[in-house]
Amino acid sequence: MDFKYAIGNAQRIGSGIHLIEVEWQFIDAGGELIYACNTSYFLAGQTHADARVMAVIAHNENEEYDKALNRKSAT
Repeated sequence: MDFKYAIGNAQRIGSGIHLIEVEWQFIDAGGELIYACNTSYFLAGQTHADARVMAVIAHNENEEYDKALNRKSAT
């Protein structure tokens, strides 16, 4: 399995705190999309090098994973 990601919105929401939105795509060994989901990360740190994840919000991961399992079962 492999993955790709794309950073969507990235915004500063406070001193040293950023909200980053990421779209993930998980791909099987044959290059087919297994499923995609959107996740938001709250990062804290003054520079990229010291940024740490404070919180993660998975917006639609369970629903998209269930859809992928149903597609796989139907084949």
